[in-house]
Amino acid sequence: MCIGAWRLRPVAILSSERRGVRAGIVAAALVLSTNAVQAQANASLDAIRRLRPAAFTTLPLAVRRDLERRSCLVPQPYDARIPKNVIHGSFTAARVSEWAVLCSVNDTSRILIYRIDRGVRLANSLGRAWDGASVQGIGGKRWGYSRLIRTLAVPKIPLWRDDVDGHPIPQPIDHDAIEDIFEGKAADAFYYAAGRWYRQVTAN
Repeated sequence: MCIGAWRLRPVAILSSERRGVRAGIVAAALVLSTNAVQAQANASLDAIRRLRPAAFTTLPLAVRRDLERRSCLVPQPYDARIPKNVIHGSFTAARVSEWAVLCSVNDTSRILIYRIDRGVRLANSLGRAWDGASVQGIGGKRWGYSRLIRTLAVPKIPLWRDDVDGHPIPQPIDHDAIEDIFEGKAADAFYYAAGRWYRQVTAN
């Protein structure tokens, strides 16, 4: 009995050691995987070109100053040849003058909407998202930022009755929508009415 017990003990030790080695290999693989993901995220964020508000000379001075106060930078699509992601239209009501700006702070962007009437005020915002989520591979191990906003004017808006979630859209459709595009992938349009945003898929 003693001899049998003595013979089994090394086997148990070896089994424990193997489990420890396997656990170490798994842990190392997880660390390497995490480091790879982090490196990819850093590389994709480093690929984003952002412009200061001063680059958008058509923006009212009061809007530019407010963007600077908020430390906003405007991220640019990788293929942009002129400054992008600042648009003009009537986004929250009919017959108003508004500017929409994609504002990036600490690698997170949202669309800020300024109304111009007797003064300038921040009327609304939407589309908050991590900038890295809008980066895609563009060939040759290169990364490109691909988020673009543009005005979807009333004549271009179909006769929308319901949004993508089935909510009825207040009628009539009498002002512009904001199209939020992931270039080459998908696009959503956002229409504001009755105190909320209604989303429609415009490309997928």
